[in-house]
Amino acid sequence: MKYQGLSPKTAKARLKQYGPNRIAKKRSFSFLKQFWDVVKEPTFSLLIGIAILYAIIGELKEVFILLFAIIPIGGIQLFQNIKVDRTLQELRQLMDHTVKVIRDGKERRIPSSKIVPGDVVYVTAGDKVPADGVVRSKQAPRVDESLLTGESRPVQKQQFAGDIGSYREQEKLDTDNQSLVFGGSFVVEGEGFVEILKTGRDTKYGEIGELVQTIDEGDNRLQRELQMLVRRLFMFSFVLTFAMFVVVFFDTGANLGLLAEGQFVAFFASGDVVEALLLALTMAIASIPEELPVVFSVFLIIGARRIATQNALVRNMTSIESLGSANVICVDKTGTLTEGSLSVSHVYHDGTVIERGEEPQTESFRSFLKNTILAGERYSADPIERANKEYVKEYGLDPEVIYEEYPIFADFAFDQKKKLISHVYSVGEEDELQVFVGGAPEQVLKFCTLTEERRVKLREEYRELSGHGYRVVGYARRTIAQNEVDPDDRNSVEYDLEFVGFVAMSDPIREAVPQAVKTAYQAGMRLIMITGDGPDIARSIGEEVGIDGHQEVLTGRDLPNMSDDALRKKLGSVNMFARILPEQKYRLVRLHQERGNSVGMTGDGVNDAPAIKSADVGIAMGDRGTEVAREAADIILLDDNFATIVSTIRNGRRIYDNLKKSLGYLILIHLAMFALAFFVPLLGLPVLLFPIHIIALELILDPLAVLGFENEPPRSDLMKRPPRSQKEHFLSFHNIRPFVIYGLFLTVMAFTWYVGILRLSFAEEVARTVAFSAIVIGQLVIVMFTRNGNIKERVNLMTNKLMAILFGLTLGLLLIAISVPSVADVFKFSALPGVLFIFMVAISGGASAMVTLLVHDVIGFTQKANT
Repeated sequence: MKYQGLSPKTAKARLKQYGPNRIAKKRSFSFLKQFWDVVKEPTFSLLIGIAILYAIIGELKEVFILLFAIIPIGGIQLFQNIKVDRTLQELRQLMDHTVKVIRDGKERRIPSSKIVPGDVVYVTAGDKVPADGVVRSKQAPRVDESLLTGESRPVQKQQFAGDIGSYREQEKLDTDNQSLVFGGSFVVEGEGFVEILKTGRDTKYGEIGELVQTIDEGDNRLQRELQMLVRRLFMFSFVLTFAMFVVVFFDTGANLGLLAEGQFVAFFASGDVVEALLLALTMAIASIPEELPVVFSVFLIIGARRIATQNALVRNMTSIESLGSANVICVDKTGTLTEGSLSVSHVYHDGTVIERGEEPQTESFRSFLKNTILAGERYSADPIERANKEYVKEYGLDPEVIYEEYPIFADFAFDQKKKLISHVYSVGEEDELQVFVGGAPEQVLKFCTLTEERRVKLREEYRELSGHGYRVVGYARRTIAQNEVDPDDRNSVEYDLEFVGFVAMSDPIREAVPQAVKTAYQAGMRLIMITGDGPDIARSIGEEVGIDGHQEVLTGRDLPNMSDDALRKKLGSVNMFARILPEQKYRLVRLHQERGNSVGMTGDGVNDAPAIKSADVGIAMGDRGTEVAREAADIILLDDNFATIVSTIRNGRRIYDNLKKSLGYLILIHLAMFALAFFVPLLGLPVLLFPIHIIALELILDPLAVLGFENEPPRSDLMKRPPRSQKEHFLSFHNIRPFVIYGLFLTVMAFTWYVGILRLSFAEEVARTVAFSAIVIGQLVIVMFTRNGNIKERVNLMTNKLMAILFGLTLGLLLIAISVPSVADVFKFSALPGVLFIFMVAISGGASAMVTLLVHDVIGFTQKANT
């Protein structure tokens, strides 16, 4: 049949009307929007506000320092967002394959994104169907719709010769209609012409994409904790800042009587507003750890880069921490635990089950292998037929030579109802034909001539193979006279068959998966297999990879009969789910979450997307995965390997541990700064810390909190402890208790140095220099002795070379600040005598080491004992 197709003009108009044939909208990248997303955080807003106040009072150096602290933050996040967007664009380009379309009666290849309703598209074995359509040709393809329906067996399509106007009017197309094909499915056999009905978000593929868009992910738990902390500290800071302003203002001579008389200008002029405002701003900066969102973001950005080198692309940065705390991982079987490709494992021939590699070199067995080849299509992407051909080649036979020896007479494609495929060949005598048949074992046996005893025996054999999780295909043959064959009627040849054997195929387990499963269990996680395959295969794969409780399987047929309460209770013990539908996966994830679990969900197909989106951490396949699944996911596995998930979990836990130390370190810094900025002026002493000192401490020491701790090697027991409880708060007192003690210690030590030097009649610049230097030295020592490992490993900074470099840079900047006169003047410092500096370093470093070791080891021992 000759197809005319659309004209270029009509196709262009429809492309404008219906839009590109894409599921997800292309995300536009805006520099201003990305930067605004960073700046609008509460703490960033406060910094900008403080910078404006500094500008008003003329302290331009402090304004520059504040802005200098803000700009790099936005640049780092912006750089990472660009990198992630580019990687995703590359994945989209891989999805945007070309298709053969008929336009103005001529065949041409165009990107699938430019397909429009009304286009006539040619598809053949190995092609991906670009959109939903109806088969118009007599030749109809056999299509793998597993990514859409979860059913692994390909579906034989058939021609629709009527008026397709009724289809165009349907809002939703029926997946059970044998004349319809759907975008995202793959042609595994045959060929045909398809007229496109729906494209983009109107397709069946797109319906699930729309469902994904409606799911609200909410904020990450750690994000919520940080936001709550920032809000509380903001209110705390506001109260103390106002109190400090009032105290200092009246202490500098403000006359309250002028305010009572309504003389507002005279009232504010009566006190030192500038001094009061400076001290109040110092309080505000010291009391709010404005670096918290910065540290959180940078930790995740650097972690995402590290994870990317291990074949995982992070789309949602906060999911890294969430994955590290996940205690339930729901995994799909095909392509994640297995390689996603079939291979022959055993065959049954002449009453014997033969394992691969132990085949007999007999004519009878060679004839059986030829039967398996000749029953299938010569050109096919069907995984069963590809596996057969690879197996036959390994044995020493060439499928192409076999096909050349047997001229085709009649071809009967796989019939979805009979579950059979047959081919008839001309061999031997002119009027003699050979029929080769393959298909579902029960159906093959049904059309074979067998004694009842033999039939029962063969049923037991294939059920035994199926029970081990193999996909079993039966084969048969017969000789028939040519005049008995009707090339248009398969029933004329598919009877009175001679049984020849079974072929049992397996989807091999990925090599690293069993060890990865073992590691996951050691880490306290629970693994749930949710698959569209049958229960026998699920049990077999579960046993092979080592999933606990693999014998008990719930199927998709069981779930509709169970209430949420009943199923929620059952989820406490069942780890295997087979023949599961898309909406059922979504339900399982939701109910696991309602049980108090943090759930990670993996998948590759359209049917997995809603569950991926609703999970605490959604993980999609980058190689085999669909666009909808990838857009729904937080993390994309570039190698589709379960072992990569475990590796990502390990990185997530490492990030969590180091982030906890980093934020604790920030808390101790701000606690010390706050206490010194608040109590020193109240005690009538000269001001110790001005705003520039607070900013300097943050800019000098914060890189240790971010880069140094982020690069810290993982603890040896990282994957031998359970995930943190859902009830545990990241910033609980239990977690920050040691850092509070360190902060109080630094406060007492710096205050002691400051008061002691002043009492020895040194200038306040000298006292300020000693106290400031003691804070820096003390913090460096605390960082060193709170690292992972024993004392020897903690002191050896070469196990974290980046931290060693940062230590050197921090000490160098400190020496510059106190020894270079122009810099010292800015900080109100004074050069120290060499003996005094060395004495301060020795006393401050030694005392900090003793306190840190005592607190670190005592609290660590107590926690282990409690555990």
